[in-house]
Amino acid sequence: MCGICGKISLNPNRPVHPEVIVRMARTLAHRGPEDEGVYTDQSEEPPFLSIGLGHRRLKIIDLSERAHQPFSNETGKIWVVFNGEIYNYRSLRSELIQKGHPFRSQSDTEVLVHLYEEEGIDFVNRLDGMFAFALWDEEKKLLLLARDPMGKKPLFYAEGDDGIIFASELKAILEDPDFKREVDRRAIDQYLSLYYIPAPLTIFKGVKKLLPGYVLIYESGKTTSRSYWSLNAERAGGLSEKKTKEKLLALLQEATRKRLESDVPLGVFLSGGIDSSAVVAMMRRISPKGTIRSFSIGFEESSYDERPFARLVAENFKTEHHEFLIRPDLLKVLPKMVWSLDEPFADASALPTFYLAQHTREAVTVALNGDGGDELFGGYERYVANVLSEWLRSTHLTFSVRTLSSLIATLFNGEADRANFSVRLKRFSESLGRSPEERYLDWVGLFRKDEREKLYTASFRESIESEGAFGYLKKCYDRFPEHPFSAATPLVDMVSYLPNDLLVKADRMTMAHALEGRSPFLDRDLVAFAASLPFSMKVRGLTQKYILKRALRPFLPKEIIKRKKQGFGVPVGLWFRRELRPMLKDTLLGDRFLDRGIFEREAVQRLIERHLSGKEDMGQCLFSLFILELWYRIFVDGEREGVSRSEEQMSLEVKR
Repeated sequence: MCGICGKISLNPNRPVHPEVIVRMARTLAHRGPEDEGVYTDQSEEPPFLSIGLGHRRLKIIDLSERAHQPFSNETGKIWVVFNGEIYNYRSLRSELIQKGHPFRSQSDTEVLVHLYEEEGIDFVNRLDGMFAFALWDEEKKLLLLARDPMGKKPLFYAEGDDGIIFASELKAILEDPDFKREVDRRAIDQYLSLYYIPAPLTIFKGVKKLLPGYVLIYESGKTTSRSYWSLNAERAGGLSEKKTKEKLLALLQEATRKRLESDVPLGVFLSGGIDSSAVVAMMRRISPKGTIRSFSIGFEESSYDERPFARLVAENFKTEHHEFLIRPDLLKVLPKMVWSLDEPFADASALPTFYLAQHTREAVTVALNGDGGDELFGGYERYVANVLSEWLRSTHLTFSVRTLSSLIATLFNGEADRANFSVRLKRFSESLGRSPEERYLDWVGLFRKDEREKLYTASFRESIESEGAFGYLKKCYDRFPEHPFSAATPLVDMVSYLPNDLLVKADRMTMAHALEGRSPFLDRDLVAFAASLPFSMKVRGLTQKYILKRALRPFLPKEIIKRKKQGFGVPVGLWFRRELRPMLKDTLLGDRFLDRGIFEREAVQRLIERHLSGKEDMGQCLFSLFILELWYRIFVDGEREGVSRSEEQMSLEVKR
């Protein structure tokens, strides 16, 4: 895994300086602490063009210097900087060698340049993996940017009248003195709606995220982008349940096998949930007697601690198990977490992921995980709630909020004990008359539209779009017009929540510690198979992940199969009532936060009082505001002391 960056300038008065590319690359040192490289070139004749490519390397496949990047073909006319893993690179390499392409390394990176020589831009369709890369064709003066289908690896870019700049992380683009940073207020509104900022939007005007499954071509000062892969939700032929289970297991085992290739130590995140447990089960099937290193963490608050379940799975599959108890130093870790995330990000589960990655990196360099299982196979309570809401609407029955909340609490007895969930229950029951997109937002969102409007100043309200997150989600639902609301929602999660929240968290928190994460459930063949399954195979009655549980029943302990989903929860509400209480008030009621012109003092005061009274859990909402202010202080005010690891003083090879 690595960090990439680069810039093209068409302005002879502002050529690309190697020093800028070096600074950009060094902000990505955490992604690749083991090697660094820069390539620059400049046209001698009109039209003027100046280019620089930067790379930071984490050595996973082919640890030799032969795999150093930026990497070129044998003529030095095609260059690439690459972040990720290509799981089918060996078969592609053999094919290219047979066609006469010379190889000088054993790396998957080298496959990219030769496959491009052979097939042109469409070669990206042949890649099976997780990746973001930039390829420069000197003769055609063409820059190609590409991102993997599921959005595992990030890629930001900003284009102007006289050039383009790109990087694995937003902070690298900020190192360019030509970039003028201006906060996009639309992004703040969507962040406070969704917990995250959805692609292609970013927190800064002029910067975009390349969408998953897209390529961008920059040629002659113009950019064009197109999708090369999209989620196909067409129904597959009617497989029996037995055949469906067999195919699911075969695909999951093959997806896991592909992700075990590594020239460095490898392990697995183990929460004791069904998805990570399934990955461990597949690892043991592939290697009956091999060493499996598993890693889990927990909190002192027992309701948030999954270690007993992880321990059960570890004992069952005889893994070399490592577990850690988190006593977070929040004042120290939260700024580091915000710095690593680049943008405001309110999913508090990033915190335990940060710690888990930190401890895991002490033993291994690669860790498999269970990301994607909930979206593929119907693992969220909201999918059952959607079915219930459709039934309630169809029966035309009316319920009081209290009666409906009591009914749903009975169905979801484990989760309903949490105050946070009771807030969602109230929202859900009040939203039955709304559109599907509005209901979805009420169930999974942060602040509702009316709540945000009460918080905002008049000037801020006037500066944002009226559609906001609702418009974004409507476009996601419109991608699956043949599916009813209940069946479409897991597919919507796969193109919205998964790449913009879960995979952002996984990438930034692991790469903050130079740890590569791999997700068998996000294998393209398994994803395509899951998307083709009827909704009844995913959610049946009140049973979530029906077909996955049925398929795994012979392999996993029954306690794991039957346990309710717990999630990677974080007790932020408790922290704000205890150790973070003074800082909460000082930060959110301080002049510095309120003078940014976004929030009304009285509205913020009421929100804090609602939470501290103990009657409502507004912890997640307060956390989002707290993180937003930390982000402003780090990325706008420039308070960066202690937020990033010290950079290694490495010698550079600047190629011209």
